[in-house]
Amino acid sequence: MYVKDNDYYGEPRYIIFDNDKAVRFDIETEKDGTLQLKQNGIAEEMAAIRHEFITPDRLRFFTKAIHYSVYRDESQNTTEETELAEEYLRLEPTVTSLTKEEIQNNSYLAQWNKEKLQIRFNTTPDSEIIQEINKKNNREGRKLVVEQLGDTLFLSFLNNSQRELLLPIKTIDQEKIVLKGFPSEPYEITGTRIR
Repeated sequence: MYVKDNDYYGEPRYIIFDNDKAVRFDIETEKDGTLQLKQNGIAEEMAAIRHEFITPDRLRFFTKAIHYSVYRDESQNTTEETELAEEYLRLEPTVTSLTKEEIQNNSYLAQWNKEKLQIRFNTTPDSEIIQEINKKNNREGRKLVVEQLGDTLFLSFLNNSQRELLLPIKTIDQEKIVLKGFPSEPYEITGTRIR
């Protein structure tokens, strides 16, 4: 699964390795609410892609690109070759004995790089003022939900029903949650249950 950073605003993506090819997929929601993979037509030979393993379950691809700088004075415009990096995380089945319903009844508190993350499922983290504005504009606002693709559960961040971020849940029980897929170290965090 693509590890989303602050510079990427698209839908979540996924790669499946088929023989010596990396086949790219988009992650979409079906009418019944389940996550499905949809091939987006991009398949690349692995031998042609410069790549490196960051950790045993994290792979970084490097893609050549051209960076354009455009200025008001056209004589200052420049182009230069550059290399873009994309990271992908291998998904593993979530380890849990809880059902999705039991998970969504729990709340957890985690921290990533001094940023606190309160995980309260099916509730909005928006302030009352923002909720009021959203209601006037027929918007749903932000919400955290549990979603599933295969045997992997995700903490999904929705904004007006649009999926902004998926974080794979490594393990979850009544006392703690372990999340993966952060764009920089620590790549994995543990949250404890809020009572």
